[in-house]
Amino acid sequence: MESAADLRVADLIDTNGEWDELALTTHFVEEDARLIREIPLSKRQPEDVMYWWPATNGVYSTKSGYWMGRLGHIRGWQDRFGGDNGDIWRAIWNLGGPPKLHHFVWRACTGALATRGRLMDRHIIEDGTCPHCNAGKETIVHTIFRCPLVKSIWESSPFLCYVAEGPGESFMALFAWLRSKLDANGLLEVMALAWGAWSYRNSVVHLEPWQNIDVGVAGFQRLVMDYRTYANAVHRSPPFGGVISRASWIPPGVGRFKLNTDVAMLEEGSVGMGAVVR
Repeated sequence: MESAADLRVADLIDTNGEWDELALTTHFVEEDARLIREIPLSKRQPEDVMYWWPATNGVYSTKSGYWMGRLGHIRGWQDRFGGDNGDIWRAIWNLGGPPKLHHFVWRACTGALATRGRLMDRHIIEDGTCPHCNAGKETIVHTIFRCPLVKSIWESSPFLCYVAEGPGESFMALFAWLRSKLDANGLLEVMALAWGAWSYRNSVVHLEPWQNIDVGVAGFQRLVMDYRTYANAVHRSPPFGGVISRASWIPPGVGRFKLNTDVAMLEEGSVGMGAVVR
């Protein structure tokens, strides 16, 4: 293993925008190289920013620092992004929906949704029975897929047989099973419905139920599909090594000037305008 003090992340990425296997094996031991391979690379090549990975928003907090200290750097990274479930995490972040959907699915897979069953497991409440059907423990899978409260969502979808036949021991197990049965579009649509079912359940819990469950869930589906259409149109992957502009500036002819203008709406409600004469 060799190491260079001035080595940068860009030195570990090949011309296709993928991890460079030769560079990884040259500079890192196998355990570290495996963890690096599990880090998804953006195809859009955004500007580099400082990001504290143990926090969901990328901003350091004493709480996230405490837990990283308790778990250790390697175990903390594996629990969130890699380890035995690396394929699941990559599938979640590559679903193609809005970031809020990815975050919802990730929280569901890690057991971070506050159902009564999860609250009982954490000794916060004593009774984990589902308050909507009293048919047993309110697990995440029961709440989103099996409870009579959300039954109509799945009965009116083409995915009823999938969610009924899939494993029920955990959301992660069911997600992995659905991933093996559905194509990318079908999996995305099921997760959109699951997101809507969870949101409807929360509206009932907080005594503000939706007036029409079908309209509410359809809104989540439309949000996810519109986002995917927008992302496909805007975030097309440019060739690695440079970003190609959608428009190019053409200088004016001899003896002429060109005026370029732009307008922005600022947060406080005021409007700003700029102009450049060339």
